[in-house]
Parts: sequence; structure tokens; C-alpha cells
Amino acid sequence: MSPEEIKRLRTFLGWSQERMARELGVSFCTVNRWERGKTTPSPMAMKSISTLKGTTGKRNLRKSPRIDLRYPITVHKQHEHAPIVFTAYTDNISTGGIMFTAPHDIKTGEIVRIELHLGDHAEKSRIEALSEVVWAQPKDAGKQIGVRFKEMMTEDGHSALHSLLMN
Repeated sequence: MSPEEIKRLRTFLGWSQERMARELGVSFCTVNRWERGKTTPSPMAMKSISTLKGTTGKRNLRKSPRIDLRYPITVHKQHEHAPIVFTAYTDNISTGGIMFTAPHDIKTGEIVRIELHLGDHAEKSRIEALSEVVWAQPKDAGKQIGVRFKEMMTEDGHSALHSLLMN
């Protein structure tokens, strides 16, 4: 396993080097040296790392680790008179959903369409997903919203999101 793969796995799990060391029964310095390519994991450590890596694909999307990343999103909400569209920024992202602060009233259980803008390259950097609002709570001048992705609207939306979080 390459140093980059070890770091990606650790980051995907949302762990610090210290936490990964504790989970694997090694020192912080050992994990740090693996990620810098100074040493490689022992066969016993590789077995533990492989077990960790195998569990990441089986995670419940709702329990997937959230990573603090700020990306612009466009939120589309159906309203009885006219659709409401606004821009916000993610508070954090996971492969299962995102959290953001909304200036408009959004309620638990509503379905919204989220466009996540990952960069400058139009279609390749935009992920669209129908999302269910799983919780909403007052925050500052709006509401903090947590959504779970229900359906990616582009074929490779999930893999693009997974790739973003693993890099």
C-alpha cells in the first residue's frame, strides 16, 4: 500500500494520524513515517490496514465520515407558488450527504435538489443529487441543514464525490 493510499484511507475515515495509530496499535510516529514514505507497514499492520480498508466500502452511508470542506452549492426547493433557488456553502461533506446553512426555511423530510460545485470545469465538476432533509435546526440568521443523498442525478456523481473525499 502506498503512502498516498494510507493517507487517503485515514482521511476518508475522518481520523487523525494519532487516532489511526491507536486503532492499529502502533505509534503516531509510525503512521507519520508510513504517510511520508519513510517506512512501510509490517505484514501484521498491513493486515489491520486491509481490514480497515475493507470495512469502508460496507459503511452505512448515513454513518460515513464527514470531512470539513467548503464548496458552493445551489439548492433547489419546490414551493407551492414558485421554486426557491439559492446558493450556500457546505459546512462538511460525506459520501452520504452534506451539511450547510440555509437562509430559507427548509423542514425535515423535504426533498431538495442539491448541485455541488467542485471546480471550474462545468459538467465534470458539478454533482447533482436529490436529497432528503434529515434534520434542520436554527443557526444564526438561518437554519443549519443536514441532507442525505437519495439519488445522484449524473451517472458518476457518487464516484466523483468518493474520489474528492479520498484525495
